[in-house]
Amino acid sequence: MADLDRFKLNVPFVSCLKNIVYYSTGDEAAPPGTIGWNELEQMSTTALVGEVRNTKIRQEEIGNIQFTSGTTGMPKAAALSHYNLVNNALSVGMHCNAIEDNWNDRTIVCNVLPLYHVFGFVAGSLSGAIFGSSQVYPAPGFNADAAVKAIEKQKATHLIGTPTMFNDIINCKIELIAT
Repeated sequence: MADLDRFKLNVPFVSCLKNIVYYSTGDEAAPPGTIGWNELEQMSTTALVGEVRNTKIRQEEIGNIQFTSGTTGMPKAAALSHYNLVNNALSVGMHCNAIEDNWNDRTIVCNVLPLYHVFGFVAGSLSGAIFGSSQVYPAPGFNADAAVKAIEKQKATHLIGTPTMFNDIINCKIELIAT
């Protein structure tokens, strides 16, 4: 059984796992052994920011374990290195800027993709962090109405999503205009 000290987990079969951050969309408490997202947001101090900035990693270390089923339907874990993630995010911004400088600190990206998917995480959040763009997340899950409202309210300059999501957003906007 794991030692449930939420600031230093001791899980024998996953010895490198030290913390679990739990995000919920409601007011429920974080499960034992986890740190609640809202609590994590409140923990920020200048000293901790300095500690994060002074943390050194090796580029070949695993930065994310992405679960994918690809075309087989059988889930498998893909270990992505820090080098892979950062360079992928960097290339997204460079490609967006290849024709016109439009992925920068004046960019406001409305990201309607799930952050557990590499597209939403890397092309959205991580690329945005590298290029200094603002990120807007309209809802915890995809919601076309929330996306339309967030785009308008935040004056988003970019929208990333899938064709089906874009279709839903356009249809939602048409319904809003018609009413």
